[in-house]
Amino acid sequence: MLNFLLFIMAAASPAWAGGSEEGTLKVTTLVRGESVAAVVRINKPNDSGYEYWSMYQPGGPALATPLSVSLPSGEYHLHVKPYGVKSPIFELMVPISIEAGKIEEQRVEFPVGLLKVLTEEEGSGKSVAATARINQGWKNIFPDYATYQNTPFEVTLSPGKYTLKVSNTRDGSNKAVDVEIKAGQTVIKTLTFPAKQVGTMDVRLKMDGEIIPRVEFTQYAEVTIFDSATHNQVMSLNHSQFFGQPDTYPSGIYDIEIKSNVIGAKTVEIKGVHIENDQTTDNVVSIPSTGVLKLAGRWTDQPINLLDCIHYHTPHLAGLMGGPPPVSRGKCLDPTVYMIAWISTLGRNDGNVGKINNSGIPRKLIAGIYDITAWPKDHREFAQTIKGVEITSGSLVQKELSFRWPDLKK
Repeated sequence: MLNFLLFIMAAASPAWAGGSEEGTLKVTTLVRGESVAAVVRINKPNDSGYEYWSMYQPGGPALATPLSVSLPSGEYHLHVKPYGVKSPIFELMVPISIEAGKIEEQRVEFPVGLLKVLTEEEGSGKSVAATARINQGWKNIFPDYATYQNTPFEVTLSPGKYTLKVSNTRDGSNKAVDVEIKAGQTVIKTLTFPAKQVGTMDVRLKMDGEIIPRVEFTQYAEVTIFDSATHNQVMSLNHSQFFGQPDTYPSGIYDIEIKSNVIGAKTVEIKGVHIENDQTTDNVVSIPSTGVLKLAGRWTDQPINLLDCIHYHTPHLAGLMGGPPPVSRGKCLDPTVYMIAWISTLGRNDGNVGKINNSGIPRKLIAGIYDITAWPKDHREFAQTIKGVEITSGSLVQKELSFRWPDLKK
């Protein structure tokens, strides 16, 4: 009976079960002498698992410090990283020893330095608008990935060597310098750029008296900027580049070419646009009213059996089956016609206004009245003409044509 009681007591007592009584770890995280919240992880040496991680505690992932944690006695690694500090301060690891019934206090002071970044114009000392990034080797440190920091700015960094990369937003010129940060010190880096005579130019489109929003700009035109003297292309303002306007250019004289994406519209050229230092040139170009044309075509008959379907619908198999040379006839059993269309002025049938491949896609067309001729791809002999189609400003005009299935065996 006595032996049984001793066994029960040994199983219930952590000390008797291998010295697993608990002690307390008290952690305070300090940056410049002030306590800050931190992400705290605790693991045993050579053990990838964590005895404690603030990520999974109520209020995590970071908790305010001082922070107390109960742990079985033993050796541990304490990992601490400041949280909520808008600076790239690196994590620190501290080896600790926990003794049963005792409090182990760790005040983790993070050594940091301060970097101040200025960008100025040579000679005048005037502030230059620029963006910056800080790298350490291949790794981006500040700011967050895929973003840039506007100058001037200051940032707290862990001691170490860094590369500061700066881009002048006025002319796109770049500079990079090495920076060494030491604990308790402030480093001021002033990057200078040559004084340049630059101005900005904006290009906007107007239709029916209203400026077209930039998100819709490229639906109507592509804009290219040329040097007026050499006619060398300076910039092509297509797609997402429009969202960055107005753009910066060296002072000088430029030509603007506006190539319309609208059927029937002509290319517009603006010659001799003067860009002066620190001035913005606003170019508003009026374009004709437009509507949208959508053409659809359908086959009126389908093959009467699977063999005909394969033979007439699948061009790359036609030759294998001893049929005529391959031509495009659409998908098997799909009644949709892939059409070619010519847009002509009234009384003409030559596509003098514009031509469309794959007419199923809606296309913008200058307001007016047109004759439209369309046919299935590879079957011009089935051409049909719709006369007097009127396109008005902002309208959506839909037309559908029907065609007999080519070479259909009855």
